[in-house]
Amino acid sequence: MCKNVTWKLAIALAVLFDLEIEQMDAIGAFLNSEADTDIYVEVPPYWEVEGEVLKDAPEWVCKLLKALYGLKQAPRLWQKKLASALYKLGYKACTSN
Repeated sequence: MCKNVTWKLAIALAVLFDLEIEQMDAIGAFLNSEADTDIYVEVPPYWEVEGEVLKDAPEWVCKLLKALYGLKQAPRLWQKKLASALYKLGYKACTSN
């Protein structure tokens, strides 16, 4: 998370240079983050397996290969992936934050 000063500076620079500021919603982006540890979730009720509906399978779990929105790890995994991609493009983290 950025400090208030960083956001204020970014907005001031956008106004000074007549730039547009855009916002994006990153909820769907969480689905693109690879899980870096084993994450298991319970199978929901009425889960369908090969055309057969399992009404109650409480002992079944699924291993996630990618992060899901709502997981505790999802924001960290997304930030890690985003930071890596931005670094490859030549961006560097602000040392004051």
